[in-house]
Amino acid sequence: MNLKEFFAELKRRKVYSVAVTYAVVGWLLIQVATQVFPPFEIPNWAERLVILAIIIGFPIALVMAWLFDFTRYGIIRTEDLSSEARIELPHLASSTFERGEGPRLLR
Repeated sequence: MNLKEFFAELKRRKVYSVAVTYAVVGWLLIQVATQVFPPFEIPNWAERLVILAIIIGFPIALVMAWLFDFTRYGIIRTEDLSSEARIELPHLASSTFERGEGPRLLR
């Protein structure tokens, strides 16, 4: 696999969007923790714990984004790109509705 194919695979598996979303939400959580913890006299180690948890969670989120797709039908494993392994969502949608597992309407 060359570098161009690797970056195309990252894009197909939506790893870029997960990375950007995680970075923005992580930054927001760090800002909230550093502004809210001191007035409530929460110890400094709690701020450090929040920051370390966010930093450690970043590569875990990227690996999860590589392995799984989060769809409205649930969490499914991302298939390798080949002609036999392509998933068509309309087919998936019709099979879930046939089994009665589709979205439920509120009445």
